[in-house]
Amino acid sequence: MLRVASVTAGRAVRRAACAEGLVATPSARRAVGGEIAAGGMGRKWEDKEHGQEAVYFDKEDRELLRKLAKKANKPNEAQLKQDMTQLDAILSKHNASLPDACKTEILQFKHAH
Repeated sequence: MLRVASVTAGRAVRRAACAEGLVATPSARRAVGGEIAAGGMGRKWEDKEHGQEAVYFDKEDRELLRKLAKKANKPNEAQLKQDMTQLDAILSKHNASLPDACKTEILQFKHAH
């Protein structure tokens, strides 16, 4: 009961201070409180939070770029046919031949790396 009375009394004192012009407005009190919090320990907390945000967003960016690169490296059907033709030309130039399964695996490796 004592705590409730002190909280109520504290509110009454703050309201009276605002009414008397001792403290301009609640927003002005928050601004003053923010300036106090920005110095010393408040600035350290801000720096820590900023660092944590940077780490988090760097991780997210890397993940998105990895997904984008994976999607960009996927060849379409026309590209696969063109690559297969080029591979056949190289093999015939050297009088070599490979099974189609091996050629397909080589092209998959090419596009994956």
